[in-house]
Amino acid sequence: IVAAALFLVFVGLKFSLMNAAIVAERRLVTLNALGLTSGHVGELFAGMAAIFLPLVVVFGVALHFLAPQIRFVHAWPHIESHGPLSVWTQDAFNAGIIFVLWPLIVGFFASAYSQITEIRSK
Repeated sequence: IVAAALFLVFVGLKFSLMNAAIVAERRLVTLNALGLTSGHVGELFAGMAAIFLPLVVVFGVALHFLAPQIRFVHAWPHIESHGPLSVWTQDAFNAGIIFVLWPLIVGFFASAYSQITEIRSK
């Protein structure tokens, strides 16, 4: 299971620059993303880890102290039934993902794409 998960992470990182390449080149370049990331998967993984790990720690600490009654395994389908603090905490979590995590990921991939294409053009 671990090997399969690592393989899926590897393949996901191989295609991670696809959206940035499509926007930059104004055409569909799905397979070109595979060539762009060759030799740079480790750097992309390190960059994504640098983005996710601090946010996971911050969200985990916030959820632990602000809403101890939330246990995602039990509360996820019916989170509104566990009180208003649970709903507010879930809303803050979702807002953090939308307004913090996604812009960081988009900026990271756009920067990685521009740096990799600059390296390849030399």
